[in-house]
Amino acid sequence: MRILPVLLIAVLLGVLIPAGHGGAAAEKIQTVIEGPTTVITDEEYEYTIKIVGLPDADMWSYTANVTGGGSAVPDNGTSSTTNEFTVKIRAPPAEGDFTIEVNGTAKEGNTTYWHIVRYKVSAAKPYIVKVELYNSGSMDANNVSVSLYVDEKFQYRTTANIPSGKSSTIDLKWNTIGFSKGVHKLRIVLDDRNNLTFFGNGATEIVKEVYLGDVPKDTTGTWLALAVLFSAGAIASFMSFRKKKKKMKRKKW
Repeated sequence: MRILPVLLIAVLLGVLIPAGHGGAAAEKIQTVIEGPTTVITDEEYEYTIKIVGLPDADMWSYTANVTGGGSAVPDNGTSSTTNEFTVKIRAPPAEGDFTIEVNGTAKEGNTTYWHIVRYKVSAAKPYIVKVELYNSGSMDANNVSVSLYVDEKFQYRTTANIPSGKSSTIDLKWNTIGFSKGVHKLRIVLDDRNNLTFFGNGATEIVKEVYLGDVPKDTTGTWLALAVLFSAGAIASFMSFRKKKKKMKRKKW
């Protein structure tokens, strides 16, 4: 009996909170932070810190602090060649607003100018799209990239290792802040490098629709959000891990 590989998608729920950002005025220099203002709890995001106002300064530096249990890596930096720094910010594990505080400095001769900026961000729990991958091929599938897009907006990417004949379940996360109630297109892309394909037609993605909306409180008093994948609540799709250049021959039934 032939075992077909199966992709199962289940959507859980999240409670999300809006966000904003702010800063302070500066006379000689200004510290600028660029990055998302709504993030997923306990996830890492890339931010850019720029110190503007003295393009010919001798030295630029910054120190960064994240409130609420978050972190910045690296939390400080110095450069004599650039006024721009890249920092990885990990959001706190709890929902709610937190602040990225950065003190940027620029040294010109014997004078050091500084400016502190506070950037407000909202962390929220996501919808979890659980994807079960089954490798029906004869080779192990390592570092398989799986990405989630909602209404053609990139949401999340992760990688998975699936040995031959085994399955692996991964979580794809959707931050629903900014998405209205109603139907949304959920697109899951398998392996951006295109060396793996879906079973049958050779596609590398699957597209389904989900409904986003509110339901009453449950018995625990937690607000829930309704996500329906058509009528069954889960969609099965067939997938096969195969190298395109080395296609496996199919056995007849």
